[in-house]
Order: sequence, then C-alpha cells, then structure tokens
Amino acid sequence: MNQKSQTGGFPSQDLFKNPSLDIDGIASDLSLEGLVFAACRGGWPSSLNKRTKKAKLYEAQNYVANICDSDASTVDSVKRSPERVKAVLQSYARNISTLATDKTILEDVSSNYMDISESTLFSYLNALERLYVIEDVPAWGPAIRSATAMRAGKKKGIHGSVYCSGCIHVVTRRAFAGFEYFWVHFRMSLHQGS
Repeated sequence: MNQKSQTGGFPSQDLFKNPSLDIDGIASDLSLEGLVFAACRGGWPSSLNKRTKKAKLYEAQNYVANICDSDASTVDSVKRSPERVKAVLQSYARNISTLATDKTILEDVSSNYMDISESTLFSYLNALERLYVIEDVPAWGPAIRSATAMRAGKKKGIHGSVYCSGCIHVVTRRAFAGFEYFWVHFRMSLHQGS
C-alpha cells in the first residue's frame, strides 16, 4: 500500500494513527500478476519512479550485486569471490523453505566451483548471515501438549521475497508461471518480517 501500486482503500499512515482501524474486508485493487510484480519489485523508493517494469525490478538485482561485489567481503574484511557469493545465494534461493542441509548447498555450489571447501562455504554463509541476508529458520512445533510431532530441522531462509527474486533474477512472468515457488518464498518473507 505504500508502494504507489494501489490505495488499498485507506492511507497506510492510518494504521499507525488509529490502531483499532477496521480493515476487515478491504481488498487490493491489484491483479494476481500485479501482486507478484509488487512483491518481486519490493518497496525500494528509487524503483517507484522508474518507467519500465524491467527498470523497477533492477533495484533488487542491483542490491544483490552489491552484496556479492562488496558487502560479503567488507563485513569481516575477508576477500570473497563475487561469483561464488552469488552461487551461494542462488542455491539458497532455490532451497528456500526447505530442509536442505549445508551439504546440499555445498554440492550445488560445487557443480560450478569444484574447489570450494566446506570451511570456505561456512565462511560465505557466516558473512551472509552477518549481513542479515540469509538465515536458518528454527524448527517449529505446535502446542507443547499436541500429538503432532515437532519438525526437527531448520529451513533455509532469505530475508525478504525481493532478495530471493534478485538472487535468481526472477521476473514476474517466471514467478507467475511458477506460482507455487513464488508463494513459498513470499510466505518466507512474511515470516521473516514478523
């Protein structure tokens, strides 16, 4: 609602001014494809003034490129290969909301960079965690007395659907075609924000 995509029926500032505002039943004016595009674009202020959809999506890709090219190395003053950082992020994005192990990520990255070791991968993962880009989401279980068993493993997560989109260069057409995948990473971004 704050991305100039639609009004949502009320200004978003009203939520802060009036916490008891009744928003039940208010629906978005955006189509499903429009919602997918808005999630892939994110709320980058500079993206809102771009003319084309491709240019609006570039902001997330540019942010991911900055992480790969400089941030992953400057966070702890350890030089890291931008291409390998990108490969790690792409693997994480493909494995979002799964119980994939670090070994799975290593095998994925090793398909292009055979000389990457487990300790090097952990260094990359640690840097990305310190930058608040990735995170393993802890296991969750229902109420303590529930008969349902608790999930034991952690799931792979990337902070925000826009980062995930930028990591794998998702464009709305591909995200819309793979809507189940899109929904998984969008749901993950909602979890991250809570």
